[in-house]
Amino acid sequence: LDAENAEEGRVAFRRWIRVRQPVLERATQVREIALAALPLSQWLAVHIRQTDKLEQCQANRISRAALAAQIRAFCTALSCRGALVCSDDPSLKQALLKELEASGLCVAHHDSLLS
Repeated sequence: LDAENAEEGRVAFRRWIRVRQPVLERATQVREIALAALPLSQWLAVHIRQTDKLEQCQANRISRAALAAQIRAFCTALSCRGALVCSDDPSLKQALLKELEASGLCVAHHDSLLS
């Protein structure tokens, strides 16, 4: 993605998408609290959807160990020192957070609103 295309996307986004003020304020709070440990450029955001996606395709079933390995590999490749982990599976998320933290990554999460 080059700079010109990225800017065109930003312009389109600003033209057609409006974030409600309470949502924007909450996102800012989460960023300031959960992600304060590192500069934003050093975080990898990870969203794992397995509970609903498994109904669509069993190939989406990835073990916790494989997920953790992929997250660590992406962090290494992108020079990220932390991972923001979100998931529709609270127990998987908690186990991943512990495993990633034990491996030396800074971890953050935001509790799910729906699951």
